[in-house]
Amino acid sequence: MAGGYWLSSGIYGAYGLQHSAWRNKIAACAAAAAPPPSGVHGATRTRQSSSRGRTMKDVASPNPPDEFEEHVGRVLGADKLPLASQLLALRAQFQTAATAHAHSATAPTAAELNARNQRFLDDAAKLLGDDNFYAVFGVKAGTKVNLVLPDPSK
Repeated sequence: MAGGYWLSSGIYGAYGLQHSAWRNKIAACAAAAAPPPSGVHGATRTRQSSSRGRTMKDVASPNPPDEFEEHVGRVLGADKLPLASQLLALRAQFQTAATAHAHSATAPTAAELNARNQRFLDDAAKLLGDDNFYAVFGVKAGTKVNLVLPDPSK
């Protein structure tokens, strides 16, 4: 994984904070990938066409997989399940608040977004402790992180 991947995934998820937009995109792609129904324009399901494998519609989930949640489970392991649950609950609260603020009248600056992200990471470090924080996020607790770069045109 690229440096900072688990930081970004922990804060924004693999698909960003706009989950409904991704669900709509997955549904649209799944519909486009689905074979035409039997009898439409002479199309019929034959043994050959049904053996091509599963289509996107067959495997599309209404929610994209959460790589960060899976990563936390692998890294912390079953013996630290309560800690993992607390971290994921903290993240859910953070993401809910971040999503709510995303629809405000004025867009936050890069500095404001980075400060908000840093508060989440600092809270996660307090919860996890130094060793577990490093194992989950790949950086030392207390490291100042700027995931959002300022717009160079401003």
